[in-house]
Amino acid sequence: MTLNKREKKLLLILVLFLLIVFSYIFIIEPQRQRIDELNSQIISNENRVDEINKAKKNIIVLEEKYELLTRQIQEHLNGFFGMIEQEDIIIVFDNLISKSNVDVKDISFSEFQEEILNSLTYYSMNIHLPIKGTYKDVRELLTSIENYNDKILIKSLNLSSLGNDSIVSAELSLKVMKINDKSASSNSKYDWIENVNTFSGNPFNKR
Repeated sequence: MTLNKREKKLLLILVLFLLIVFSYIFIIEPQRQRIDELNSQIISNENRVDEINKAKKNIIVLEEKYELLTRQIQEHLNGFFGMIEQEDIIIVFDNLISKSNVDVKDISFSEFQEEILNSLTYYSMNIHLPIKGTYKDVRELLTSIENYNDKILIKSLNLSSLGNDSIVSAELSLKVMKINDKSASSNSKYDWIENVNTFSGNPFNKR
């Protein structure tokens, strides 16, 4: 069968059309679908990246809040003994007194009593400490107590001369506080009577 020129032209057009159709179906369309899938993955990954970045920012904010809260808690607990008992306080004062040159008698320790301050439950102990010695030695003991690393409050301090310019007696009423929490600081500040350390010499010296 011989095709004329017109039929050959139509056949060529048909072949070209079929090539285009097959190319679209088997090449272009799969590639288009793949491109759409990749675009969807890109958008999804971009969203995930945004979420991760937001999560990182939230983590930074939470860490800052945690650090701030931790500092606030530590400051709130600052000055409290941790989880200790009366025997531990007795040992503390025994060590302080044994290193001093003052005479001590009838030192007394109360039991820990529960107290509440601004919804914080803590336990306090009162200590009565009568001492006698030179004014210098008494002041050195007070300094040793002040330099100790936990909260010790002076409720009252009475100094009196024993008729000897160099010997004084002192009645100390102290208070220590503890909180049954391992977070309680062992490096604490002190609240003292303002003029305890302002004397540079014995106020009972006769001039």
